[in-house]
Amino acid sequence: MGLGNGRIRARSGAGLAGLELPFSGEVGVRVVVDLSRCEGYAQCAFLAPEAFRMRGDEALVYDPNPDDVWRDQVLRAAAACPVQAILVDQLEASHAPAEAPPS
Repeated sequence: MGLGNGRIRARSGAGLAGLELPFSGEVGVRVVVDLSRCEGYAQCAFLAPEAFRMRGDEALVYDPNPDDVWRDQVLRAAAACPVQAILVDQLEASHAPAEAPPS
């Protein structure tokens, strides 16, 4: 199921029971959706509504850098995609979005 180097792409029909989530720690994730592959099944929007939303019947809108708190939901959404359109990369600590310094 995994692509190595901190990446995961779900296989069609992959069950969610016993899913191994490969990322750990406090490093963020980056989401890329192949919109030419997406067919609007909306499993991602159901499993991770904070990161994926459907606009109308077929248009997917997604957050390419969801908060780390939603990591497990985003990974489960990628695993549930029937057409394997979602790629999730683990960001290295040096590439993770920085928090704004206190004012």
